[in-house]
Amino acid sequence: MAPSEWQFAAELSELRIIGKVDLPAMAYTFAALNNSINATAANDNAAFALEGRGGYDQVCRDWSALRNSLQNLFGGTSTNVQTAADVMLQIVDAYASTDEAAKQSLESAWGNGKTPALQQGETPPPGPAPAIVTK
Repeated sequence: MAPSEWQFAAELSELRIIGKVDLPAMAYTFAALNNSINATAANDNAAFALEGRGGYDQVCRDWSALRNSLQNLFGGTSTNVQTAADVMLQIVDAYASTDEAAKQSLESAWGNGKTPALQQGETPPPGPAPAIVTK
């Protein structure tokens, strides 16, 4: 038998937690790592400058390409995970619109800006994800 009313809403609430807490927290983490990787470029001169002769060590170009690739990968992952979160919330809204009792139960659980109980280790992101930097 398919879930209905409050049972359906309970499952929707779990999906909403994924879309509002879990996936945004992951997107935040990948965006922060993207920014951290970008910050390492500030040390290139000190790390790769050739003393006396000028220019850069021969590994600088390969290192920079690898770093930029990793940075872009983390930025793209953050964007994709946030897109998945947005889609998850659209799915919850679409399902809730098909069952009025489930919708009311879901709204009651999430009413007044509260978030239902999270599992241990589940924490919302500290805010919006940092801006992604790509190269």
